[in-house]
Amino acid sequence: MSKADQWVTIALCACILTYGIVLIIGLTTHRLPFLSTLVNLITGLSIVLYWVQKQLRIEYHIFELREWIVLGMEV
Repeated sequence: MSKADQWVTIALCACILTYGIVLIIGLTTHRLPFLSTLVNLITGLSIVLYWVQKQLRIEYHIFELREWIVLGMEV
C-alpha cells in the first residue's frame, strides 16, 4: 500500500469517526441539525481545498468540449 493510499485511509477513518461522534453528541444535546451542517461544511471545504491545490500543481491542462459544456452547465 502506497503512502498516499494510507493517508486517504486514515482521513476516511477520521471522517467516519468524526461523523459518529457528532451523531452521538447531536442526539444527546438535541443540536444534530446544526452540528451535522457544520461538519458537512468543514468536510466539503477541505475536499475543495485539496482539489484546488492538486489542480494548481498540474502544469498543462487539456479541456475537451464536453468538459466545457459540463462546466458551463454547473456555472
